[in-house]
Amino acid sequence: DRDVTGVQTCALPISKRKLEARLDKVRKKAEGRKPLSILFVVGHNVGAIERVYAASGHSFVGEIIKLSGGDNILKGTSIAFPLVSKENLIKQDPDVIVDSMPSDEATGDTIAKAREAWGKLPSLKAVRENHVYFLKQDEFLIPGPTMVGLAEYLSNVFDQAQNELR
Repeated sequence: DRDVTGVQTCALPISKRKLEARLDKVRKKAEGRKPLSILFVVGHNVGAIERVYAASGHSFVGEIIKLSGGDNILKGTSIAFPLVSKENLIKQDPDVIVDSMPSDEATGDTIAKAREAWGKLPSLKAVRENHVYFLKQDEFLIPGPTMVGLAEYLSNVFDQAQNELR
């Protein structure tokens, strides 16, 4: 179908339906699983768990976490991406940590340094259970249609972590 200007009008509804179907699949998976607590990191000092910024429930990432069946440890925080202290991390003790980093910085060496840094916090359940995941898809952190990919990624992370916790 084309509108009066000759522009195709049919593609958007089809794409929207596909995106909605993918989100529905994520929602259904979430309904069948116990929510796991999560810290979604959007930045920290390289090689150290210092100056940790994470997504709260008041962020678009927080909304995707909820839709995917996660329990954001920062859901009650009013700032979208607050600075999180080590003390708060230890107090909240998430089941899962997703450490996102820009894809151009996410080299094997950088990820190894981040994994080593997280390893220095063995009191965290996510660290002890080896449920620290590294996300390097920049497009997942841009509000818009690519957020469906983030929902699917988180859903898979929650499935994997829950299967290993059994």
